[in-house]
Amino acid sequence: MKVQFIWPNFDCPIGNSIGVAYLSGALKAAGHSTNIIHISEWLDYPFELDRIESDVRNYGPDLIAISTGYPHYPEMRQTAERLKRTLAKPILIGGIHTTQNVKSVMTENPWIDFANVGEGDDSLLDIVTALETDGDTTAIPNIWARKGGAIIPN
Repeated sequence: MKVQFIWPNFDCPIGNSIGVAYLSGALKAAGHSTNIIHISEWLDYPFELDRIESDVRNYGPDLIAISTGYPHYPEMRQTAERLKRTLAKPILIGGIHTTQNVKSVMTENPWIDFANVGEGDDSLLDIVTALETDGDTTAIPNIWARKGGAIIPN
């Protein structure tokens, strides 16, 4: 499976996301492909929805995974909505803001299919496996899932 990570780090000092790097590495170790878009003007990749959409479309992911804190949450909401509307791929959101506000994140964003609460080490691999095998995505620990319009917390 191909997973596209999006990690915003703009309007602040440049940094790395050890969480996103770890999750990408875990997926690669399990035989999956990943790509990371690190949004940072310091890396000549400012927040531009057209560019993000184009780059995600060119990669052709099976799952889009967004990690965000509160400062970048408004832009990542816009990104998720745009990508869902134009690419119609499953979208998972995680990070500290989602962990602390999962109910409102899922309620406010009908275009988000999954929310990861807490660590994603096992849950991301489980969601990828479930999506690959048409398995149950609603019983994975740490994942809140949307199914048939309902939000199923775990």
